[in-house]
Amino acid sequence: MNTPLSPVVSLIGRSWWVLLLYGIVAVVFGLIAIARPLAAATALAWAIGVMALVWIGVGSLIYGVLQIVVGWRVCRLR
Repeated sequence: MNTPLSPVVSLIGRSWWVLLLYGIVAVVFGLIAIARPLAAATALAWAIGVMALVWIGVGSLIYGVLQIVVGWRVCRLR
């Protein structure tokens, strides 16, 4: 079986437990959301907010490093 999907299928086959863990977490969160919708909405808003701040921070870090590299290269060209 030498199809382009072979590496993906073998990767999923080796780490099936990660998918199982994500499924269990999703079911538990769903049960909590049914039992306490306001608390679940608050937790979800916090999680999305933290993820957004992390991505903005990582993006700013990468942008800053790239600016330093480009500045260094421009300075060396002169």
